[in-house]
Amino acid sequence: MTVEERIRQIEEQLVGSQPKQVLLVEGTNDVEAYRLLLERHRPSSAGSVAVAEAGGKREVCQILKARPGWVGLLDHDEWGDARAQAALTKHPNLRLLPRYCLESYLIHPGELWRALPPAQQSRIQGGDETLASALLNDLDRYLRHGALWHTVRPLWDVLMDLDFTNALASARSVDAAQNDDAIKATLAGWQAALDPDSAFGAFQRNLASAQAAPLDEQLANWVHGKVFFNQHVCAALNKHLGQRGAEKRRTELLRSLPIAPDLAALFEDVLALAR
Repeated sequence: MTVEERIRQIEEQLVGSQPKQVLLVEGTNDVEAYRLLLERHRPSSAGSVAVAEAGGKREVCQILKARPGWVGLLDHDEWGDARAQAALTKHPNLRLLPRYCLESYLIHPGELWRALPPAQQSRIQGGDETLASALLNDLDRYLRHGALWHTVRPLWDVLMDLDFTNALASARSVDAAQNDDAIKATLAGWQAALDPDSAFGAFQRNLASAQAAPLDEQLANWVHGKVFFNQHVCAALNKHLGQRGAEKRRTELLRSLPIAPDLAALFEDVLALAR
């Protein structure tokens, strides 16, 4: 689906003749989650904001370019300050989640404990200390994974900026295939971007930063929240509370999760833009 087709679909199916503002989010699962959280934070938003899936980060930005009056909300993910600021400057109505991703609000022991109903809390012998121990007992492994993710994912963006594969292996690369020097130069650019020693050095620096960070920062920004929740947190909760799939557990928690101050501030900002 092209950007134009998606815009038309959103306008026809979600807006119509109603005086609604559009909030663009990345994926299908984000739509219901943000609609739920926004309505819990501000019940009146149900009638004034249409939450729409764009398809990904690039798509959110592409749609905002065509509809600059709409509002976009992206996971922060592994974006560094420079990359984030460049996107925010280019798209004034774009906002970034303060934490790595939405699941990052479901992995902090203290916040997660407060999201559990009293009946579920009573089923965990030892209370919040037992829950915290279960959630954090494998944190080092997920910090290494998060540091590696922070290192590798930006390399993909670099390769995309270098037109990776398309420059030499696409329907439009026939002319490029005739010039040996141009082929070598393109391959050299890819090789430089993927230099193993440089990449591993960046991983070591990221890992050192992640390990030295306070726990709150580790869980908010370094650990890949979705992976940690799906693979570790959900399993820890299932051990005490009975079996639930990750998606169902996520939805249940979002319905009872106290809205954290940083998330509440973001929602106020988004709703102000949506007026």
